[in-house]
Amino acid sequence: MKKTLYIIASFALPAVASAQTFGNQGNLKGYLKSIIDFINGYIIPLIIAAAILAFIWGMFKFFILGGSDEEKRASGQQLMIWAVVGLVLMLSIQGIVNLFADAFGFTGGTIITPTVPGVRN
Repeated sequence: MKKTLYIIASFALPAVASAQTFGNQGNLKGYLKSIIDFINGYIIPLIIAAAILAFIWGMFKFFILGGSDEEKRASGQQLMIWAVVGLVLMLSIQGIVNLFADAFGFTGGTIITPTVPGVRN
């Protein structure tokens, strides 16, 4: 517990002492926006990709490796269930982060806006 507090204090102390500015905009709002952008841009897609890969590996274990072995089929089924639970949980967290970001005015709209490919004329 002490180690965690020391780590948090080491990151917060320069900003509190005005020795360092927050983020790109030089204020706390810009710093929090950059943290939310990092979470939504890198961490959540990485965990979602891991959940999808775990689901695919569970399907492989259930259908191919566990064709006749009930123990392998059960472990594949359990892995698929936990992968779906993790995927639903991460999508829910992404929605909650976007909801708080919109509520506190960190963005004008949603943080992650899907890019739809188009056809050029």
